[in-house]
Amino acid sequence: MRGLQRLQIETLADNAAMLRSAERNGFVREGLLRSSAWVMGEFLDEVLLGLLAQDWKQESKQVKKQVKKQVAEV
Repeated sequence: MRGLQRLQIETLADNAAMLRSAERNGFVREGLLRSSAWVMGEFLDEVLLGLLAQDWKQESKQVKKQVKKQVAEV
């Protein structure tokens, strides 16, 4: 059985909170879609972000190591 390989987000380029949140959670900026979203009568740019399963697994391992280290210090 195949598992989930990739997650993808497209958000407006001026949505700073969403971009920060996505990047904090392991998403990588992969591209800019120029004038791709029609919003309130004008075309705006969108940012494409992706997260691969292999990147998520690596990050999860690193987080677990950090948590174990912090617990050991207490």
